[in-house]
Amino acid sequence: MIWQVSLAVIAVAFAVLVGFLVRTLREVNRSLERSREALERLESEVTAVSRETAELVRTGDRLARDVEQKLQAVDPLFRSARQTGQSIEAVTTSIREVSAAFSRTAASAERALRQEEQKVAGIVEWAAVGAKLWQVWKERSASKKAASEKEDTQQSQAK
Repeated sequence: MIWQVSLAVIAVAFAVLVGFLVRTLREVNRSLERSREALERLESEVTAVSRETAELVRTGDRLARDVEQKLQAVDPLFRSARQTGQSIEAVTTSIREVSAAFSRTAASAERALRQEEQKVAGIVEWAAVGAKLWQVWKERSASKKAASEKEDTQQSQAK
């Protein structure tokens, strides 16, 4: 009888154990099913993202090629602009040099003109002195002539 009771307790314990085991296995099964569904969704999303990424990479490649072609097309324009800038710089340098030379020439011409003005002023002064001397000489000659005539008149009257 003990055997029977022990066997019955073992059977009940086994049944309870099996019940818990079944319940645990069902939960594990549900978790695995949810994991499988999540993986399938993830797989489909990864596939979609992979397709979009591939398309994005192709678009990026096309865009890079297009930009490269356009840069190559614009490159001569930039070269021409650089050459134009260099030409303008050369012209500006030449104009500066000509302007500096002109300024030096103008300053030199101004100095020469002032020297000539001083010479002309000196000549005009000497001409004025000469005219004054001429006038004084004429007046003296006229007064000597008048005195000589007066003397001649007096001498002729005295005779």
